[in-house]
Amino acid sequence: MHLFYAISFVIDSHCHLDFPDFDTDRAAVLQRARTAGVTAFINPGCDLASSERALKLAQAERDVFCGVGLHPSEAVACTPELVVRFAEMATDPNVVAIGECGLDFIKSNASHERQEEAFRAQIDLALELGLPIIVHSRGAESHVAKVLSDYPTLCGVCHCYTGDIASAVQMAGQGFKIGFTGIITFKNALLVQKVAQAVPLESILIETDAPYLAPSPHRGQRAEPAYVLEIAKKIAELKDISVAKVTEQTMQNTQILFRI
Repeated sequence: MHLFYAISFVIDSHCHLDFPDFDTDRAAVLQRARTAGVTAFINPGCDLASSERALKLAQAERDVFCGVGLHPSEAVACTPELVVRFAEMATDPNVVAIGECGLDFIKSNASHERQEEAFRAQIDLALELGLPIIVHSRGAESHVAKVLSDYPTLCGVCHCYTGDIASAVQMAGQGFKIGFTGIITFKNALLVQKVAQAVPLESILIETDAPYLAPSPHRGQRAEPAYVLEIAKKIAELKDISVAKVTEQTMQNTQILFRI
């Protein structure tokens, strides 16, 4: 085991352990992450079915917590009844956030208007319940920042951030966290790396978004929560600080945001 792994303790602030990609070896994946120093996992839902699976997993594993929500790709499914169901699920103490939800102007087939309607409905729910929100934003960062500016008391994280520096700085200034995935380790991810340099460490969360976006040197493989340490290492390099400082501060950021 590398010394880097042996001395670092961290939280994977966004991973999809409920996905079928882990059905054959979920227990082993969790154990590898724990051995590598991952002390907790945040598993957001993307629709009702995945939210239910995420909650079931969180109830079964003491160090797994979850979010319940509707991904923008599923925005057409957002109904008042579904929002009520998410509210009922969120009474469970293992639910620490609403989401992931947000805007995706690249892949979602739902209209921008329908996505925003579903996004705002879930923001309202998060505010009603006093929970943070996990935001998905793709090709819509400036619009997401504009929506969030309408809710000055809202807190949360813009996960897997790949947008512009100005929007990241604006959201961080409002108190939102900015989440970085394995993308930050890619050689061609210069903008994401510049964003990480521009945003204060107190505003950063680290995540794998497993099973997606495995960082170098695992690129092209299925991502696992154990790989979150590679993201911490890259941020430390970009900010010219120690890995220990990154893991300590991002773990604190995650614990405070999700109250775990």
